[in-house]
Amino acid sequence: MVPPRKIVQQYGVPLSDAGGYAKQGATANVTAMPNGKDAWTVTVMAGAANPNYAVINPQPGSGPFMGLAQIALEAINPGLAGSAMVKVDGQVSSTSFCQTVGSPPQKLCTFPSGSISVIDSNGKVLENGSIDPEDNGAIGPSFSVMADSSCSGLVQTTPQCGVSINVSVGEVAGAPSPTTFSVTLNIQFLNSQ
Repeated sequence: MVPPRKIVQQYGVPLSDAGGYAKQGATANVTAMPNGKDAWTVTVMAGAANPNYAVINPQPGSGPFMGLAQIALEAINPGLAGSAMVKVDGQVSSTSFCQTVGSPPQKLCTFPSGSISVIDSNGKVLENGSIDPEDNGAIGPSFSVMADSSCSGLVQTTPQCGVSINVSVGEVAGAPSPTTFSVTLNIQFLNSQ
């Protein structure tokens, strides 16, 4: 967990790799950076590899090696009540990767896993689904939502009304070569008059 912070310059969220699995193809990365006035770009990426796919009885620590990146953002537009909005444009890179390897040849694939949700300050779900394009109700390769950040639909508003943005990116590794999946969010504060 990283404590809340205002993003005023490029920021890489500190992650851990106690097992040293990044050397084997497991990766995870979260970056946030300003992208103009009242706008930010957040990228969530995770990758995996299964280099020891041919081992019949793998020993602990021999893979597959999978990364996982998760974020829970609260975007709070300090604009006027009833007009403070948060626009979220997302791009999802989640095409599965397959390789034919071994003798006899076998096809091994790595698939994305994870989800995205965007919920406005009134509790209205604007986007919610899997990043795996094979899942029913999966989020497409791109999406765009406009979310109320002023709690205008609530009877009693609070000074800190935010839009909840949750992203999880992971994978199910089968292919030996490293594969990555990502979600990029362009977040902008807008005020409708």
